[in-house]
Amino acid sequence: MHKTVAWDEFDEGQVAMGRRTILNLGQRRLGKPTAKVEAEFAKIEEPDRLERMIDGILNVKSWRELLAIK
Repeated sequence: MHKTVAWDEFDEGQVAMGRRTILNLGQRRLGKPTAKVEAEFAKIEEPDRLERMIDGILNVKSWRELLAIK
């Protein structure tokens, strides 16, 4: 079964919001991310993974640890 265009747009919006949330919260907790870290976040397409990263942001000590959350 194929997703509809509206569903695809919803997923893209969720992903974009998740990325923004992580980068904003992460910057407050971990400092400014490097360009490489930002590029790695730009590759993440799974809303569930982003949600796990948001949940785990208070438990990590580095951007690398945060990116290791799968």
